[in-house]
Parts: sequence; C-alpha cells; structure tokens
Amino acid sequence: MTFSVIDFNKEDEWDKTLLLMEGLFPKWVTTREQLNSWKDKFGMLNPEWFREALNLCYHRYNADSPKPKWVAQCFKEIQAGKQGIPLCEGQSAEQKFEQEKKEWDSYAQIVERDRKNAVRQISSWSEDEAYKHALLATKNYPMFAESNDLKKPSTWSPTFCQFVFVTKNRISN
Repeated sequence: MTFSVIDFNKEDEWDKTLLLMEGLFPKWVTTREQLNSWKDKFGMLNPEWFREALNLCYHRYNADSPKPKWVAQCFKEIQAGKQGIPLCEGQSAEQKFEQEKKEWDSYAQIVERDRKNAVRQISSWSEDEAYKHALLATKNYPMFAESNDLKKPSTWSPTFCQFVFVTKNRISN
C-alpha cells in the first residue's frame, strides 16, 4: 500500500504504529513525553515504512526497547530500498572522504619531512654554495627572492630551502 498526502489519517496511522511498538516491545515502559517525542521525531515519516523500520529494528537489535537512533537508521535503510537508493552510497562517500583525508595527512607529513630534510642539508653547505643555488632557484621562483635574504641561509623559510634543495638536485642529476 502506497500513501499519498490525502490517503490516510495521521492519527490513525500513528495509533497503528503505537500498537506495533507495544507488541514488539512489551517490556518497554514509556511516559507520555517520550511518546510525544517519538511522534515529533518520526510522525511525519511515511507510516508504512516507519512500521517496517520498527520491525527491522526489533529483529536486528532484539532489545526490550527501541532506541531512536536505531529506528532512524533502520528507516533510512527501508527508505533507501523503497526509493532505489544504494545503501552504501552515503557510507562510501564518507569512507572516500576519510580515505582522502588520510592520504592528504600522509602527503602533508611527507612534505614536512622533505622540508626538514632540505633545511638540514642546506645547513651543512657553505654560504657560498647555498647562495649559488639560491640564485638559481630564484630564477625559477622569483617570488622567494623578496622574502628571503639569499646570502643568509639560516634565515630562509623551510619552503624556500626545499626549492633551493630541489634546484640543486636537478642540476646535479
């Protein structure tokens, strides 16, 4: 049975839902406030799908009382099935985001490690050698010439150190 906006009486449908809840969870003791809270949260949902979600929740969790978050998750699954939405779509998007975040964090750690390595390597060079490679680097990256004193490697930013280091390695290879 599929409902449209005018096909059912919401109060009658909610009463059917309450009867189902009482039948599935006979040990569940509720207050009027709790029931009103359930109605406020779930009363606007498709009542047939909501009852299916309650059944799913009952079979999945086998608890004395339903938890709103359990029922909400079960409703999402029922709704997705009825609307032909793959259940894993939302989860895979979340997993993809987490994977991309891990990859980005890993990349950031590599970049940071490479910058520290460049600073360490350059600190072992003579000032003349560092200056020579800094001049070459600023030909390719002139914006660094303004913010770094090319004759004082100890004052260079880690990013500029990395550019100088990479420039030297490219020339050497």
